Amino acid sequence: MKSIRLIVLIGCLLSANVFAKDASARQFVIPNTDTFDIVDSHENRPYQIYVKFPVRYDPSISYPVIYMTDGDYLFPTLAGSLGIPMSAGKITNSFLVGISWQRDISARSSRIRDYTHAVDESWKHTTGGASHHLSFIRDVVIPTIEEKYKTDPSSRTYVGNSLGGLFGGYVLLQAPEIFKNYVLSSPSFWFDDESLLTDVVKFDAKNINANVYISVGSLETPDTGETIHDMVDVAQRFHAVLVSKNSPSLRLHFSEVEAANHEVAFATSVIQGLYWLSRPGTQQTVLPDHFHTAGNT
Repeated sequence: MKSIRLIVLIGCLLSANVFAKDASARQFVIPNTDTFDIVDSHENRPYQIYVKFPVRYDPSISYPVIYMTDGDYLFPTLAGSLGIPMSAGKITNSFLVGISWQRDISARSSRIRDYTHAVDESWKHTTGGASHHLSFIRDVVIPTIEEKYKTDPSSRTYVGNSLGGLFGGYVLLQAPEIFKNYVLSSPSFWFDDESLLTDVVKFDAKNINANVYISVGSLETPDTGETIHDMVDVAQRFHAVLVSKNSPSLRLHFSEVEAANHEVAFATSVIQGLYWLSRPGTQQTVLPDHFHTAGNT
């Protein structure tokens, strides 16, 4: 009897060990996704592209595409959180496309270089590569996506957070025709002494047909101790200048995420921004009177 118990015990231990090894070897994979490598051939910079198919994908239908920088963290966040609202028709059913950081350098070096529009020698990392990265997205990434998948080129959305939000503002001012929609979460408009605010004052928005959602956490101010930059104020001023253009085809919205700092706000900002884009006839927000002036930069 003791020998039988010993055999059973050994068998249980062996089974548990095999299961543990098997469990540790398995990885969670986001369903209905593609991943492929892509190279910026002008600089021989390797990136990865992450693609999430629309809910109940039908290959005979052309779908909108939501492109996002900082794909290494924005893509899994949105891929996991948009399934239910897209299934319910609350957010437009779309492809999700995440653009990674350059794979053979640090994430910090890649994003600071790629998402900033001006050279600032005071930074430890290279800055000022936004123009080049914009060309890479426009001339390489987007054509590749539109060749591989059934997409609607007239319905592209850009999503960016922090420096990625700064990059989105730069794209809006330099090449607004690339994207129909912009969701800019906690945009770092403070960069380069707020030079993008100077650019937006000069921006001719008369014939721009776009939807722009700007959002920031309410705690993203110096007086909270959360940041040295007043990101709420600079985002409000950027939005106010766009409002002052009085362009009938430029649909705008500004939002603050209550009780959220820079690290927390982005998920709520992006989800609410995509929800706003999916609601026809949404009115522009009204800012206090002291923000409604193009010169208040």
